[in-house]
Amino acid sequence: MTITENDFIEKMIEIAKTGYENMTQLQCVFFAWNEFFNTEEDACRAFEVASQIFSAAYPDEAPLDETNDFWEEIACYFI
Repeated sequence: MTITENDFIEKMIEIAKTGYENMTQLQCVFFAWNEFFNTEEDACRAFEVASQIFSAAYPDEAPLDETNDFWEEIACYFI
């Protein structure tokens, strides 16, 4: 079985939709995604994926920016 980057992103969206009470799980999957698919530790790419997750999970919210709590939480192991 091959797990793709899209599988990781879909799982992170699913977790994010359940709310901030599952942020620890989301952080862990984001960390794993970063290890497997963002091997250059590109901060821009990490933010792009976080934005994709945020937009899909919270479509009524303003777009993600670097000062948003979601970014600070999800990227706590990255930044």
